[in-house]
Amino acid sequence: MENQNKSITEILNRIERLFEAASLASTKADAKPFLNEIRSLEVTLNLTPYLRIAFNEFLAYAEDASGQVKEKEHWKAAAEQSLYKLTSGLNRNK
Repeated sequence: MENQNKSITEILNRIERLFEAASLASTKADAKPFLNEIRSLEVTLNLTPYLRIAFNEFLAYAEDASGQVKEKEHWKAAAEQSLYKLTSGLNRNK
């Protein structure tokens, strides 16, 4: 069980780093590989329906925050809030 918790923490840390890279990308095309990798990590998390919604919400906001966009800080904050919901839900299920 401890290994699973460590694995979830490592995956969430990876998602945070990929999100940061995507939000710093200069174009949506440059951000796409980071966002695709985040999307691929979803299957490793074994999400409940509610957490799947939080994950997809996070991913949508992360896409909105990537590249050169208006209100970048707004979209980043929205993504971070969704990631917090996801993280809290996963930590509750440990």
